[in-house]
Amino acid sequence: MIVRLDDNARITIANSNTGQELWSLPFPQAADNLFFPGHFPLHIEHFDNIIVFYYGMDRSKKIEAYELESGKLLWEIGEHFDSVPTLVDGKIIAYRFDDGLMIYDAHNGLLMGRVTLTRTLNDNSTWQSRPVWLAGHENTIALIYLGSAELLTLQIGE
Repeated sequence: MIVRLDDNARITIANSNTGQELWSLPFPQAADNLFFPGHFPLHIEHFDNIIVFYYGMDRSKKIEAYELESGKLLWEIGEHFDSVPTLVDGKIIAYRFDDGLMIYDAHNGLLMGRVTLTRTLNDNSTWQSRPVWLAGHENTIALIYLGSAELLTLQIGE
C-alpha cells in the first residue's frame, strides 16, 4: 500500500506492487492550511483490510476508517481529540483532556470504554494528566506527559 498526499490536497491509495491507484479522496481542508510547525495534518494507521486516517489539522480532528481495497467509508468519529490516536490490539486509542483515554473498536468505530488518568500530588490535590504523545505496540500503549516528560505504559485488552 502506498499513501500519497498530492499538491491538489487529495489522498491517494495505490497498490505497492504495481503503483496502480486504487482510490482517492479529498483532504478535508484547504491546501494552504495543510501544514503548521509541530502539528501533523494527517496520521495513518493500517490493519487487516482497513486504513484509518486522523485529520489533525481539521477543526473536528476526526478519525475515518476506509476499506483498503475499495475506499468505502466504514465508519467515522467526528469528535475532537487532543492527541494523535494510535492503533493497539485492534483498538483505536485517542486522548481528550476532559475525558482521558478513549478506546474505540477499530473494526466498527464504536466506543468500548475510557480510562481517566488522575494523579494525586504530594499535597493530596489532584491533577488531570495531559499526555502529548501516544504510541502503541501489540497490546501496550505508551503516554508521555506534557511538562514532566514522564512515561506511562498501559496494557489494553484481556
